[in-house]
Amino acid sequence: MGRSDLAGRAACLSTSFEGVEGAPPLHSRLLRELEERAVLPTAKLFLDYGTMGIDECYEPYHRDAGAILRAKGWSDGEEFLIRHVAGGAHTPPSWGERLDPALRWLATR
Repeated sequence: MGRSDLAGRAACLSTSFEGVEGAPPLHSRLLRELEERAVLPTAKLFLDYGTMGIDECYEPYHRDAGAILRAKGWSDGEEFLIRHVAGGAHTPPSWGERLDPALRWLATR
């Protein structure tokens, strides 16, 4: 039997908000669209980024995403969690190590 209570939850590992244009945070189309939405859907969102390779560039995007979510009334640790993963990389093995904590957090909220 499925877990209908888990609908509307997402785990986003090594999340990049820069889009294909490679825009810096202040010009990220994805972050601006998030900011411009009048209302966000009810959801639980887990985001993370690492410190190795391309992931090391993602911190400013996550800082801005967190600020936008807070401004929309979302609470850290309740509706969303942004996790900085020391040693994390933008690779399938790294995501594999990070998936279990993400799913556990989403399942307990």
